[in-house]
Amino acid sequence: MLRNHPKNAQAWDLLGKVYNDLRNSLKYEYCARKAADMNSNNAAYLLKLGNVLSERNQMREARAYLEKGVRLSESSLGYFANYSNMLFVILHDHQCSPQEILSEHQKYGHKLSAWAKNKTVERPVSVNHNPRLRIGFVSGDFRDHPVSNFIYPVLSSIDKTRFDVIGYNVSPSNDRHTQLYAALSSEWNDVKSLSHIELAEKIAADGIDILIDLSGHTAYNRLPVFGLKPAPVQMSWIGYPGTTGVKEMDYYLIDSNFAAPGVLDSHFTEKLAYLPAAKQFEHADYNIDINTLPALKNGYITFATFNRPQKITAAVLDAWARILTQLPDARLLFASMSDEEMIEKYMLEFESRGVRREQIIVRLKCGFGPYLHMHGEVDIILDTFPYTGGTTTNHASWMGIPSLTLEGDSVVSRQAGAAMKFLGLEEFVASSADEYVAKAVALNEQLEHLNNVRLSLRERILEREKRVSHRAFYFEKVLEQAWSLHKQGLPAQAIVLADD
Repeated sequence: MLRNHPKNAQAWDLLGKVYNDLRNSLKYEYCARKAADMNSNNAAYLLKLGNVLSERNQMREARAYLEKGVRLSESSLGYFANYSNMLFVILHDHQCSPQEILSEHQKYGHKLSAWAKNKTVERPVSVNHNPRLRIGFVSGDFRDHPVSNFIYPVLSSIDKTRFDVIGYNVSPSNDRHTQLYAALSSEWNDVKSLSHIELAEKIAADGIDILIDLSGHTAYNRLPVFGLKPAPVQMSWIGYPGTTGVKEMDYYLIDSNFAAPGVLDSHFTEKLAYLPAAKQFEHADYNIDINTLPALKNGYITFATFNRPQKITAAVLDAWARILTQLPDARLLFASMSDEEMIEKYMLEFESRGVRREQIIVRLKCGFGPYLHMHGEVDIILDTFPYTGGTTTNHASWMGIPSLTLEGDSVVSRQAGAAMKFLGLEEFVASSADEYVAKAVALNEQLEHLNNVRLSLRERILEREKRVSHRAFYFEKVLEQAWSLHKQGLPAQAIVLADD
């Protein structure tokens, strides 16, 4: 068809979908550009091009297309979802300061408040017959998704004599994880077909006391529902490493290992609730033993990164190249590559920085089992910055591998550092690129120490869980404090819990 109609934007768009399904991001980008060029005022084409450019780590250009696509879609039902997608890309843009990121999210919040202004959701008058607090969880990630690993420790242990757990599943998923969360809930609702207003009305009618968003600006989110304020207290937690920008969101729950109170508060429109974690992450149930440090057998150290390519900046490549040129026998396992073109791109990036090709071990994206087994080849994780690892950091820890990370001045730059501090591994947290490089190079002379950390790390994780009576201990305290403030007629304020 394209041979006869080379300017048919729809045909280019369809061909791009084929290449996307085949995981050929380079050819997908080419087709997406063609479609956008043929119809530069088609929001869908612009948004698709922005997304593939983001995947290929061309963040500034991606943002330009996404911004235009969002503007053109303002009158559509998908406007707020498109806006959220753009904000997620902005969060990955290392050239954006925390202040700019906050400002962009606030603009979303202003748009949402304007949309919600003339829409009324009536909450029933509470008569307080139920002694239990009714906690609603709204998520697009009650499924096989990384967020599931973070929320399971809490939702599986929350005290049902004090809290009713009401789940609102807004994704089309119905996998074994979905069924698990349905079983853990006091009440379960599949609400993907409800509009934002209909869902807000249902939540209000259900008499929810505290409503918790688990998605932020990620897929299937229902932040517009929170803009309608269907519950007296509203929180965002775990699904998104940053502010929602929604002024009707009262709190953002943050792991106390991220920063001391006051350090990150100015990056949020919400008040921060700092809670220690009894258990950060539900680890995979794959029965994979931890092996001895590979470097002791190989005679050289193997670094690795499993983070998605959008997190790899020029500054990260510079730091990794400095490490590899100082350790010419070292290797870097470079995983999660989309296609051969992406592999070659990064090979050329390393060569231009003086790194030999044989030092780079490349792997395409693979299934979860092979991904976990790959950790058996790795001695130490080299984290990305400023957008650090989250899920991948926790998977590596369970496999006995600490992450060397550079802590910055934003939430996204502190995720991996928080995970290391939770495990008492502050030695793997750097505060500058020079310190990051120096620590990596020094680890080449500390192989026995790395091996000791490796073989004891899983036990360290299990021991950390035993410090409190149950895994939802701190989470429940935050809920009770937030509700107490509300019942006193006080506005939301920062909540800080001591790590007992």
